Amino acid sequence: MFPTYDDKELLLTFLPDKNIKKLHHGDVVVFYSPVESEKLYIKRVIGIPGDTVMVQDGQVFLNGALLSEPYLQSTVETYGGAFLPNGQTVTVDPGTLFVMGDNRQNSSDSREWGFLKEDRIVGRSVARVFPPQHFNLIKNPYAESK
Repeated sequence: MFPTYDDKELLLTFLPDKNIKKLHHGDVVVFYSPVESEKLYIKRVIGIPGDTVMVQDGQVFLNGALLSEPYLQSTVETYGGAFLPNGQTVTVDPGTLFVMGDNRQNSSDSREWGFLKEDRIVGRSVARVFPPQHFNLIKNPYAESK
């Protein structure tokens, strides 16, 4: 999730928040990788069940509208992958999420391996706790619009 979170930083993850119905667009989740089952990944929720997701011209579209992503630098471009090629739309299945890393150029995420199943989710990250000088609460960028 670089540059939002750096390697070797520790995040506090709230374990009860692994129910998809309690997760929202923009939440940061920790989960067991769908491709390397023993590895933990951290990604941002882009789509929840029933949403449509498309990437085109370096941008993400959620439910047909351009997705505002204030957590990304303005120069970041997002392109499709094996599961979600550029210009194609997918509808997020029940019991799954569509997730992406903030380091879009080097992120193994739903664009490549598909939807994240609910049973893989460990929880929602709520704070960066180490190093101490970088302590902060992890705020959902869309919380005010809920």
